[in-house]
Amino acid sequence: MDLGLKNKNILLFGGHSNIGRCVTLAFAQEGAGVTIAGRDLESCEKVALEALEAGAPWAEIVKCDATSYEDTAHAAESALLHGAIDSVYHGVGWDSLGKFLELDRNLWQKIYEINFLSCMNAWKYILPIMQKQGHGNFVNNASTCGRVHDSDECVYGALKSAVIHLAQTIAQDVAKDGIRINCVAPGATPPIDGHFTSGSPWPAFTSNPETLEYWKTFSPLGQVGTPWDVAYAVLFLASDITGRHQCGQVIGVDGGRYMPK
Repeated sequence: MDLGLKNKNILLFGGHSNIGRCVTLAFAQEGAGVTIAGRDLESCEKVALEALEAGAPWAEIVKCDATSYEDTAHAAESALLHGAIDSVYHGVGWDSLGKFLELDRNLWQKIYEINFLSCMNAWKYILPIMQKQGHGNFVNNASTCGRVHDSDECVYGALKSAVIHLAQTIAQDVAKDGIRINCVAPGATPPIDGHFTSGSPWPAFTSNPETLEYWKTFSPLGQVGTPWDVAYAVLFLASDITGRHQCGQVIGVDGGRYMPK
């Protein structure tokens, strides 16, 4: 099925690691051009080369700390060099596991800035651009933790819930301008093919078979998701063919861990 993404201009925050890498490559396979914004330029460069090989007509990289409004603006202006921004994928995230009373309070601000402030920066700068264009869409990475209580990801989960809430609130305001905002909510999604970022906790988790089996118990399907599972959900929402009537929605990619009642 043609998703209508050929030669579309896609800006990806965090499009160079784990889920974001597969989202970038999925867009590239559909013939979309990509601008990858991230702090690790070496990783961005590697994914950009993969994207070109996968079929992207262009693959740019831009150094960006998404918690910085100025960096976010620079990334957007870089993407605009290729024309109107058709879609933004925001996959920036970070967490430190621990129950609330055990979590170092000095980490609160970091978790807030990376998971929530970064989203507000992108919405604040790019939505007016999309309003002038008369079209565009956002797909934000939320999390199952933003819908299901997880005491080991307490602050992170609260902020992912905030991402969902604000995304839906803003979606109501900008829908009249031809703009759609939606979220994906992945469950545990370990990297594939050894694509671990520096300092990632995933190698320790994925090397333990007991951990992987434990994660499977959260899914009625009895399986753990992959970054590609999330990438296909992102493309569904970003496409103006499959996602045309999707606005303010959250697609869970968690094997059924969260089921609305």
